[in-house]
Amino acid sequence: GVRVNKIVGNRIIHKHINVRVEHVHQSKCRLSFLTRVKENELKKKEARATGVRAAIKRVPRQPKAGYTLKAKGTSPITMAAQPFVDLM
Repeated sequence: GVRVNKIVGNRIIHKHINVRVEHVHQSKCRLSFLTRVKENELKKKEARATGVRAAIKRVPRQPKAGYTLKAKGTSPITMAAQPFVDLM
């Protein structure tokens, strides 16, 4: 079996789970964090050498850039809701 520490409230409960060792594998969620830490350390080192401040914070995905749509030879059409017609 496998012993797991589970946090419940303000205490840690030790649990025993009956699984075979072949089915247990290490979590890979920490690997991306460690690679990001290494990259940040390299960025900091380069920033210290060049004297330029490096941005090491994660930035959320930004919205797509805006653009102007060109309509050659046509004029814009004003659209509005059609008036309600009672068929009865």
